[in-house]
This record gives sequence, C-alpha cells and structure tokens, in this order.
Amino acid sequence: MAAHWEGMPVGHAEAIMPALAALLDEAELPAAYRFARIGVTVGPGSFTGLRVGLSVARARAAITGALLVPLNRLQVVAATSDAPDPRLVSLDARRSERFMQLFSSLADPLTSPAAVPNHQVADVYGHWQGAALIEEQGEPAALTAAMAQLTDWRPAVLHGQVAPLYVRAPDAIAQPPKLQTR
Repeated sequence: MAAHWEGMPVGHAEAIMPALAALLDEAELPAAYRFARIGVTVGPGSFTGLRVGLSVARARAAITGALLVPLNRLQVVAATSDAPDPRLVSLDARRSERFMQLFSSLADPLTSPAAVPNHQVADVYGHWQGAALIEEQGEPAALTAAMAQLTDWRPAVLHGQVAPLYVRAPDAIAQPPKLQTR
C-alpha cells in the first residue's frame, strides 16, 4: 500500500494532483487505474481542503466508475485508537475551537460532530467524563490503515452523492444580488 501525508495549511489545490500521480507511480499502477472504492474524508476540516479533496475524489470516481466512501475525519482518528468505549475525539479546529465527537470502540458515532469553542471544551470533557480522550490526529501510518479499513467496511455511494461535512457556518458572507441595468 502506498501512502502520502503532508500537513498543509495552504496549497492543497497545487499539491494534490502531483501527490496522487506520485502515489500511483510508487504503487506501480497506471494513471488510469480503476479503483473499486475510493475513501475520502468529507470533514470536519478546513473549507478549502475539504472542497479540493472532494473534487479530486469525485472526478476520479466519475472518470473511472469507482464508488466513493465518505469518511468522517474524526471517525478515522477514533478508529486508530485501541481505547475502550467511549472515545472522545477532540481536534484543533483553529479559530479558538475544537472539532469534537464521541465514538464507540468500533469507531461508530455516538454523537454528531461539533465545533466547540475553546471556552466550552472543559464542559464537554466534564459531560463525557470517563471517555477515552483522543486529542491528537495520530501517526500517518495508523491513519492510512484506519482509512483503508473504513473504506472497506463503510457503505459506498456514487460520486454525486458525496457532500462535505461542515459543522460550523462559513466565514464568507453572501452578497446581495446586484441589479443589472441596461
């Protein structure tokens, strides 16, 4: 199995296609290789990173006929742990927030994902006292293995049925329509 992980606060769009080409080359697969299933994290995460990753996965699935398996990023992290039930995953969401969600030991969701302001994190920890707390994303090899396993186990869908998992409102503000004059 070939894998590539790179922490990138910016530059997703420029790096993803060369990284995909390098992975296929490393695995000695032709560029047009048809995967039966493609696992793709749908969130929570950065708006741009999610949109870029989803666009590439959707395009690859549309071109090759592969099915997509939408994966919750927090669920992937929960699947890397061998902690007992329940597992509370809490990852930095930037903007003074944490993405949080509770899972069973099989990485099945017990709550919905949420963006929790840092000043409320202690309350969430207190509410789920006794849960195994996972605050780090984990090692790339463990995340790769968890993604592969979840991709095999979880239901697959057609490329047009995959949507990003947003747990907070966008930063962008909708602009009112402009009146056109002739």
